[in-house]
Amino acid sequence: MAECAMTDLAQRRTALYRLYDTDGALLYVGITHNLEERWGDHRYWKAWWHLVHRKEVEWFPDRPSALAAERAAVQAEGPRFDKTHRLGRGWRDHPPVTYTDPAAADVKRALRVAIEGGGFPSGKALPCQRDLATEFHASIPTIAKALDELVREGLLESTTRSYWRKGERPAPRVPKPSHWQFDGEGR
Repeated sequence: MAECAMTDLAQRRTALYRLYDTDGALLYVGITHNLEERWGDHRYWKAWWHLVHRKEVEWFPDRPSALAAERAAVQAEGPRFDKTHRLGRGWRDHPPVTYTDPAAADVKRALRVAIEGGGFPSGKALPCQRDLATEFHASIPTIAKALDELVREGLLESTTRSYWRKGERPAPRVPKPSHWQFDGEGR
């Protein structure tokens, strides 16, 4: 069944898109079956998304032809934030393309003001990073970096998935004892 689904996916109409900044510089080239969903992902996960000023879309009858066009476009046009096809098979061995959101300091400052000013309920975890990204008009990586810096500065503490104001994290939950009795053989 998975093979059938992959064949169906490969045969679907696929968009090749290019993202440009205000000066017309190419930022990124990608392919997708669903533009709005893909751009939504970029909005949350790419710290450079706010640089996107113009989008161009070209449709292909199937994924393989869109993938070939994407490969050619990346190699020929050299988008700023895409290295997959530009560097070839060993792209994962190259240093990552890094970008620091210039608004990161403003986001961190706004988070600090909200935390210190009681903008989040006392004794409760801060909203998830995706919700904070929406609230502060930033990407998730920008939010994560700001939160981690606030942890290092001692304003917040964190668990695997949550951030708390320092000293307001509740005690860990103790699991309830099991009502089931087992013998030594797991019965």
